[in-house]
Amino acid sequence: MTSDQSQSPEAGQESPLLRVSGIGRGIAWRYSCQAVSAAGGLFLVGFAFRKLGASTYGAYALVITVLGLLGTVDFGLSMSVVRATARDNPSFSVQASAQARRDVEVAHSAYGVIGAIALLISVASIPVLVAVKSRNVGGTYALPITVGLLGLSVGLSLATSAYTGLPTGRQQFHVPAIAGILGVIANVAVVVPTLGMLGLPSLGLGQLANALVSATFPAVWLKMREPWFHLLPGRARWTEVRRVGSFAIPLLVISVYGQVIAATDLVVVGAVATAAAVAFYKIGNLAPSRAVSWIFNGYDTVFPSLAGTQDERGQEAATLFLTRVAGYVAGSSFCAMALLRADVVTVIVGHQSSLAEEVLMVFCGVWLVNIPVHGLMLLLIARGKQGVFIPLVAAEAIANLALTVLFAVVIGPIGPALATLVTIIVTNVIVLPILVRKEFGSMSSWRIAGNGFACGGIGGAVAATAMLPILVLGVGWARLASGLGVAGAASILIGFLLLGGSGRETLVAMFKRHDPTP
Repeated sequence: MTSDQSQSPEAGQESPLLRVSGIGRGIAWRYSCQAVSAAGGLFLVGFAFRKLGASTYGAYALVITVLGLLGTVDFGLSMSVVRATARDNPSFSVQASAQARRDVEVAHSAYGVIGAIALLISVASIPVLVAVKSRNVGGTYALPITVGLLGLSVGLSLATSAYTGLPTGRQQFHVPAIAGILGVIANVAVVVPTLGMLGLPSLGLGQLANALVSATFPAVWLKMREPWFHLLPGRARWTEVRRVGSFAIPLLVISVYGQVIAATDLVVVGAVATAAAVAFYKIGNLAPSRAVSWIFNGYDTVFPSLAGTQDERGQEAATLFLTRVAGYVAGSSFCAMALLRADVVTVIVGHQSSLAEEVLMVFCGVWLVNIPVHGLMLLLIARGKQGVFIPLVAAEAIANLALTVLFAVVIGPIGPALATLVTIIVTNVIVLPILVRKEFGSMSSWRIAGNGFACGGIGGAVAATAMLPILVLGVGWARLASGLGVAGAASILIGFLLLGGSGRETLVAMFKRHDPTP
């Protein structure tokens, strides 16, 4: 993580983008929202698991994962809105700024249509999902009602996604953060008093409340701050939709791939094992997924700054610096989590589970391999060159599906997790840096990814060394809190020392107040 090296972006100098964009404040807002979301999510998982039982919660986990495929459209269009809004600034021509605003409106129109389609698909999927998991879920109509409520929440979230994408592009990160916090509070407030009465549908009702509340706050902000933006979507010409689609569709493919992998894993586990195994697999994947969302949310805060400039050297320097930091954080976080896997599972479900613990450890490895190449993907999206990922994603999807089925049959429920890990190692460590190396000129893609992997190893070593004495304690809350606390404190201290003077100055500058030009 050492940053005092030379004065060129190729050698790793921090980008001026990080010193003037104020993304540190955005990270703080996003992490505040993440903290509330993580606390609320973990509480609801444990609460629902204990109230409903493993089989019923396993059915819900499968349903929400499958319906989550409908929400993957948001990734491409949301990034389209953020990128277009970021380019609506004086660095670009008046014509480019006007075009950017029109692209936002076109994406918003597409959101409205896609939200309605998502609701229809959800309703149409009810017979299939009921046929797959119709037993022991709390009554004849419990699962259909839950699917309908979840479909409505997904449709509403999609239709209003531009509400949070636009303020994010303006680097007003507090807007989506506050919206997310209010949504989590609404979810918990609905589920806790109604789960005993309604059973499984209570979880769907909570998700719907989350979607409604999350859309309200940014809608009010947009009405006050962005009068050119219409809350109700309008019509868009086909040529405009095609232009926005050319940017969004490759991102959609990438996002769908990730959701398909998650859904396929659960379906295959359900086929070779039981609904309870599906629940424990989902539980094992929960903590690593939450942790990586923290890291991605912090890293992705720089995206508006990357998209809102034409300084390629500055973009590359920012990506290299953030990849080092993210790699180190990921290494320390996932190493600590893997060592404390029994404690994490016990705290969530009330007892140990070998399957959940094994899945947790494998997915710590999966996300640790993903982090170092995330910056490459983000930078290419900012430059509008995300199409380069499509061949890789297609090949990876086929290979992963084949290995998932094979490993599940041969090894058992842990097989799909191992299949994902093997596929990710081959594609991210070997293939991806080669595939994108020509996009960065003299800045080698291997340099960016390699720094991330190296810093990940250092972070893991620091965390493991610091928390070794804690592992002698008994499994539970005490060891989990102590281990994470010691590993976190040691990692932060050593990390700041390794950053060097220049790196520490950049981190401080990132948190200084900066008001982007709208």
